Order: sequence, then C-alpha cells, then structure tokens
Amino acid sequence: MREPPGLAKRQMGPVVRYLFIPLLLAGFAAQAQPLTKSVVAEPISSVVVRVGIRGGKEFTEYRYVVDIAEQRAKPEARHDTSTEQRSDFEQRQTEEWHRNAAIYERIFQQYKTKPDALERYPRLGMALQETERVIKAGYAYRHPIVASSDGSKAVYSWRNTPLLLIDSNDLATRSLEQNDGPTVWPVAWAPDSAAVVLPANDLAIQIYDVRRQTVVARRTGLSGQMTAISWSPDSRYIAVCELTNRRQNKTILGRLAGAAGHPEFWNDAVLHLFRASDDNHFSLVLKREISEWGSPDFRVEWH
Repeated sequence: MREPPGLAKRQMGPVVRYLFIPLLLAGFAAQAQPLTKSVVAEPISSVVVRVGIRGGKEFTEYRYVVDIAEQRAKPEARHDTSTEQRSDFEQRQTEEWHRNAAIYERIFQQYKTKPDALERYPRLGMALQETERVIKAGYAYRHPIVASSDGSKAVYSWRNTPLLLIDSNDLATRSLEQNDGPTVWPVAWAPDSAAVVLPANDLAIQIYDVRRQTVVARRTGLSGQMTAISWSPDSRYIAVCELTNRRQNKTILGRLAGAAGHPEFWNDAVLHLFRASDDNHFSLVLKREISEWGSPDFRVEWH
C-alpha cells in the first residue's frame, strides 16, 4: 500500500500514529475489490431469467425470479406474443444489437482507413469479413461483436472461430479462446469494463483481466451448452444459463418425427449463479423438456 505524500517524512506522536494509521488502512481495505470495482451502490438481491421460445405464429416467454439469498426460483405467468408483434424480449434484443453494432461500425471504419490493415491485423480482418457476411445474410440474432460498457473494447464471438479481444480505439487484437463448436459462445463484460467472462472448451467459464491480459479465475460446475452469461451491476455475481441433459423426444409423436428424419431433441434450462470473487455457486433447474425446434433464447436481468 502506498503511503500518502509526505506521511513517512512526518514525525508523528505516538497517539496520532496509533489512531490515524489503522483508520487509513481500514479505508483502503473497504475500497479493495478482488476482480472489478462495483459501479452501483445498491446490492443485487435477485436475478430474473427470461426464456424465449418461438413456435409457429407465437413467441412464448417464461420468466423465473431467483432469490439469491434463498437460492430459490419462482416462475411467473407465461407471456405469449404473436410473431406479427414485437415482444419486449425481442425489443431488448434489438436494443442490444444496435449498441454492439455501433461499436462494430467504429471498428470497421477504422480498419477500412488503414492501408496496411490486412497485414497488421489479419485475425481482425477475417473476423470483420465473417461479421459482414452473417449480418447481410441475416443469420445472426445476436451480434458477433459484444462491446464493453464503456465502448473501449469488444469481443468477437462466432462459430468455429477464436474469440478475439479488440481495442476499438487502436484495433489491437488478441486471441482469447478457440471455439471449436457449431454454436455462438456468449460472453459478458464486467460493469467497469476491466474484465470479461467467457466460456472455455472444458465446460468452465474463465475471467479474463483486460489490463493484465491474462485469465485470473476459472469457475467449473457446468455440463451443457451455455446460452447466456451476465455479470451483475454490483460486480458480485456471474449468471450462466445453459441447456443440458439433451435427449430425444421418445413420445409417439416424437418417434414419428424421428422416423420421418426430423428427430426432436429436448433440453433442460439450468441457471448457475457464481460469486465473482470465489468458487461459491448454486444451480437451479428452471424448465425441463425445452424443444430445440423452438430455438430457445435466454436473457438475464438483475434486481
């Protein structure tokens, strides 16, 4: 701990020394944060997991309110919205898309203005080309670029490609983790943009410190496909949603669909809530038998 300017040079009396220094140390200890700094004063007490499922002409949303202290989930009434209307779930998805798209556009425009960009940033060039392709083709419901809260950094995440950490100011690019699977990995930034949490290939999540450019923590206990990751606004928790326990629908209709060459697979939706500062966590099964035909999507909100 660095002493205040001139403190070591003063000749403090015994009474002042023994009263002032403990108070000074206590003040610094109260401000210390193991991974990131909290950017809000109000602590988080609950998390809401929203599961959206598309089917036919309807968009159905299931909501689960999780009390963190009691480690218990309470389901709310389901919400059905016609596909001709835009649900609140989809509206928030669109807002998130536009925010990430703005940072992507800044990166893309900078890249285009550099005459030697392809030689200097080959991985970034490949990522931008793929991003342009999937956006124009309409493949992505989630933007391949995930921007930090302050917009200074972004993570590129797409199928069968390495996750890239991109500086939106100078285009410096680092490879974080290789995604060898056919699904898009979710990532989440810390509220102060100092760290990012991302999946690992061994069914774990890892916390990457942006300034130190290294993984500073890992959390295990996962078992399936990660569908959403969120870091709480008070920096204390990391929520991970996953689809797990994949199995084929063996009902009569399921067997008929399988015989016709269109097997239906079910998964269970599970929430894992991790403490950002240590290994403590708990898991809850939110919904069982979610059909992959409905292209389930997840959102996490904190309260």
